[in-house]
Amino acid sequence: MAALVRADLEVGGKTGWITVKMGKGKKTRRVPVNEKSVEVLKEYAAEAGVEHVSPHSFRHTVDTRLVRNPQIDLRIRCR
Repeated sequence: MAALVRADLEVGGKTGWITVKMGKGKKTRRVPVNEKSVEVLKEYAAEAGVEHVSPHSFRHTVDTRLVRNPQIDLRIRCR
């Protein structure tokens, strides 16, 4: 289960850290984030304008919209 929240991201300058809670072995770890990833994350957080959305609810919303869209054939295999 993914439970990354905005507060888990620490950005300072060109690098940063993501705090992963309950990772492998149910341990908390700090993972380094490279310069390009920091740029993308900053842009995404600013453009999205949303907070308090879990990865689970995001996936559920996307899946629901795909299923309800008659123009999308879910049987097609992506390559």
